[in-house]
Amino acid sequence: MSTLAELNVTPMLDLAFVLLIIFMITAPLLASRVDLIIPTTRAARDAVASERTVIIDMNNEGVLEIEGTVMTLDRLREYTAAQRRESPEIGVLLRADHGLTLGSVMPVLDLLKSEGIVDVGFMARSDP
Repeated sequence: MSTLAELNVTPMLDLAFVLLIIFMITAPLLASRVDLIIPTTRAARDAVASERTVIIDMNNEGVLEIEGTVMTLDRLREYTAAQRRESPEIGVLLRADHGLTLGSVMPVLDLLKSEGIVDVGFMARSDP
């Protein structure tokens, strides 16, 4: 009687293929993950009062308006500095057109940050 000296690799290959399929399915899911900070109810209670909120409109051409007055970035800097001297806890809502890119909104956000305004939100219009 002779002994079988061959190693059966079929179960090992089955395991390797199952692991390969698992990694192929989970890898794209891990790569497209986005970290979000979800607001809590406390943040809603500590929101800036509406009388200390400035609404900046930005149309599809990137023109800035505050209460119907057209602003350049320099005039916006002066305006926010004056508002900040009047009320240090000023908040800003940016109502930008949906066709704008992030690159066209970033100069406004940079300006607000450089002026020390950290309460910045985005305003959206609801569909009719």
